[in-house]
Amino acid sequence: MAHLPQKIISERIDDVVLLLEVMKKMELPEILNQYMPRHWKQEGLDWGWVACIWLSYTPYVRETHLIS
Repeated sequence: MAHLPQKIISERIDDVVLLLEVMKKMELPEILNQYMPRHWKQEGLDWGWVACIWLSYTPYVRETHLIS
């Protein structure tokens, strides 16, 4: 039996996506919305999601800043 070369394919999982998924499973946006209600004219993302996106992006910015 001949051994064929194996091709390994790997994909990078960004921290931002991983942190957002963990926050979503923790229901963090809903918890934050209890303390930061929407303005009656506000459209689009609510404050809970805005805070989660900011929290997941902040470590990424710091990490790239330290590298350069």
